[in-house]
Amino acid sequence: MSVTGSIEVCLSLWTADVLRTHAGLSAGGASAAVAAIVCGMFAGRLAGGRAALRWAPVPLLLGALTVSTAGFALFWGSTVGWLAVTGLVVLGLGNALHYPLAISIALAVAGPAADKAAGWSAYSMGVGFGIAPVALGWVADGVGPHPAFLLLPAFIAVAVLLTVRLGRALPAPVRAA
Repeated sequence: MSVTGSIEVCLSLWTADVLRTHAGLSAGGASAAVAAIVCGMFAGRLAGGRAALRWAPVPLLLGALTVSTAGFALFWGSTVGWLAVTGLVVLGLGNALHYPLAISIALAVAGPAADKAAGWSAYSMGVGFGIAPVALGWVADGVGPHPAFLLLPAFIAVAVLLTVRLGRALPAPVRAA
């Protein structure tokens, strides 16, 4: 949850700058375009709720991380404003499921210590929100905001590794005879 939270907070705080400097949007247009992430998250939560009824949390979270990666690639690689904003909508679609599925997996792995896991999850989210934007800013001071945003795929990769690891710790589902 710390790394998926890091993705969200970095997008919230730094996306407008990248849209302005790399995709050619005006300052006002870039700031307004950040709402594309929220639009994607809204649609992703609507669709994701239905998907969560059909698929287990681990493969669904891995799918959401894949969608986030595709959206990020479109956003990051675009020098045209509307295409970068389209990437943000796709990124939001994937990001929509990060928190709900990550907390679901954490609570399932914790078993009888679910209350403790919920507390640690909230703490880890706060750590991600506190450290990631500062780290991104530090990197951006050295290489610029656009290249610094390559930290986000690294966060996604770490989230994939942790999801796979926690998925292995989940109890096997009971099959009906």
